[in-house]
Amino acid sequence: MFIKLDHEVIDLLCCPLCKGDLTPVKGKFVCMDCATGFSEKRVMVGDHDETYTDFRIDHPSYCIPETKRRWAEIQQFYIKYSGDLAVQDNLQDYLVEIDSVREIYMQKFRMQGSILDVGGHQGRLRHYLPEARISLYVSVDPFPDVFENLQKQTNLLRAFPDLRKPCNFLAGFAENLPFKKCSFDWVHMRSVVDHFADPYWAFKEAYRVLKPQGRLMIGLSIVELQAGKEDDHAFRFSYDQLMDLLNSTGFGIEKEHWQKPPWTYVIYLSAKAVKSGQ
Repeated sequence: MFIKLDHEVIDLLCCPLCKGDLTPVKGKFVCMDCATGFSEKRVMVGDHDETYTDFRIDHPSYCIPETKRRWAEIQQFYIKYSGDLAVQDNLQDYLVEIDSVREIYMQKFRMQGSILDVGGHQGRLRHYLPEARISLYVSVDPFPDVFENLQKQTNLLRAFPDLRKPCNFLAGFAENLPFKKCSFDWVHMRSVVDHFADPYWAFKEAYRVLKPQGRLMIGLSIVELQAGKEDDHAFRFSYDQLMDLLNSTGFGIEKEHWQKPPWTYVIYLSAKAVKSGQ
């Protein structure tokens, strides 16, 4: 089993649309305020299927906002890229990835307590988190298909053995998190901010679900987009723009660190949610 949903997580849930209370009704959660339902769905994981709860906002096909339609088109590049990597299942690539960020998560930043991993995929972040420091880990990602055939990716499981442990996982969007306010000590966003449909609103949602003194951790490529070049990212941010975005959404920068060569254009930072009364 790779996917789970602990009662501790269920207790934190709310409607991703209106933030109203949810009630379990015949295999789904229903909001008592706006009447929206969020169903259990299935994904094939090797030789068996598993269930996850789908908290993605599903517009009828005839009234999808243009921004969301454009976002979905851009994500097709990512889906293909991610699928190709899964098929290749290259152990050396995984080991290079692990080595490239080991110092960041094991030396430069110290996450602890309850962690919400936005765009957290299958939960690879757990590889770097000592269990003694972590009280709760939850991954929210709009692509539950990342679990497809995970059982058959033997090199991935060899490189990231923690993936064999069930992961609290929900399908959802960063802009519409299905959690009550003040639920987490940390919100983690690595290599996803430039893929969001609305980074401003995603940061405001992160602020909402963080506890007082809670922190946001970001890993982001600061790369200028060349004129006329097609890109598979929804946004590209300069350093100054990222700082302004954090400040304008209620965060105070605490620490920043640039990744080691050859990824010197990638910044990691932690920012505190500056809330009233602190």
